[in-house]
Amino acid sequence: MRIKLQATLVLIAFAAAPLGAQQAQYSVEDIQKSFAVDCSSVDPANPPAECADEATPAKGPRTSATRGFSVGRTNNKGVGVTPGGGSPAAQPVKKAYAPPKPLPPARKDLLITFENASSALTPQAIANIRVFAKALQTPALSSMRFAIDGHTNAVGNRDYNVQLSKERAQAVASLLGDLGVAPSRLEVNGWGFDKPANASDPAGAGNRRVEARRL
Repeated sequence: MRIKLQATLVLIAFAAAPLGAQQAQYSVEDIQKSFAVDCSSVDPANPPAECADEATPAKGPRTSATRGFSVGRTNNKGVGVTPGGGSPAAQPVKKAYAPPKPLPPARKDLLITFENASSALTPQAIANIRVFAKALQTPALSSMRFAIDGHTNAVGNRDYNVQLSKERAQAVASLLGDLGVAPSRLEVNGWGFDKPANASDPAGAGNRRVEARRL
């Protein structure tokens, strides 16, 4: 009788436990570190991962617009000559490099996963969003605004996927609002399959995601 009672209590305890409970895949400190980086002040040739997306570092040293060019006259053949006359002087022209493009704001994949053709948050996604919400309310990040960018894989037509990606981003933003993050701090975007995480596998499940981007 005692064994049966113990077994019954175990089953009741198991049933009362939250189904699908998951542990977040990052910490509040991880989020703070990702968004505390100032992408405008890092080395464009070797940016951290948070700043590397869409960046195109310039090749070669940075020079001023006039550096490497000779001030003087040219003859009718376009050959440089010395200001005081005399025989034509070879004037090597150095290639001027354009300054590097500005790096994008810090961003992070929130590891928000979805089933195919769905905007319903998985238990793992909810666990991650809870940690992200806590991080956004810490002093280090409380004054910042963020874009919540939804993405899909390349299954289906573009219009459908743009709408689906926006619904996914909105699902994240809505839960963040429920967890105390002011909606005015969030900008919701849906990019469809235009910006895959893995361009070599456009239909891959890893492209179904939501990223946070500091504005």
